[in-house]
Amino acid sequence: MGRLYWIVAAVLVAIVVHAGFILMVPALSFERNVVRLVSDRGANSFFILPQQEQSALFPAYPLHSVVGVCEFDVSSEQVQLNASMPEGFWTLTIYSNRGEVIYAVNNAQTGTNTFTVSLSLAPDIIETLRQSAVKEAIGEDTGWNVKSPAPRGLAVIWYPVTEGAARAAVVQRISATSCKAVPQPAI
Repeated sequence: MGRLYWIVAAVLVAIVVHAGFILMVPALSFERNVVRLVSDRGANSFFILPQQEQSALFPAYPLHSVVGVCEFDVSSEQVQLNASMPEGFWTLTIYSNRGEVIYAVNNAQTGTNTFTVSLSLAPDIIETLRQSAVKEAIGEDTGWNVKSPAPRGLAVIWYPVTEGAARAAVVQRISATSCKAVPQPAI
């Protein structure tokens, strides 16, 4: 009976360790790859990933695709992503620093190829309770407002290109996209 107990205990420990490994490693790997790719470019700036780096971060995307990236930092200020996309299918996905999807949208859902996304830090529970007593001020609506649960993250624009020759024109159009810090609005 004692031997059966230890066998069952060992199997359960192996399952827990395996599950922890499977759940934690992808998030840590994503965060490490993001830091490596954007470390020399800095936060709150938009750039087109070179094809080799694109394959490292997003191996499932086709090689000729165009991937634009903005690593954002909303710890002390808002960030605005002003995008200008060519006609055709595209997606915008906003990830937390751990690789969790915060927000996703594509061209069919938006109905436009030019848009602005305002990124800000989601308030904690105390701040949420404090803000519930204050009426929301009517201000200028810039487009979509995304509240990030983490102070840092990654906004990724993906445009699939079927032919390598068409990639340069798509890169030129998407390069007009900007990602910059803006002051927090007064409440």
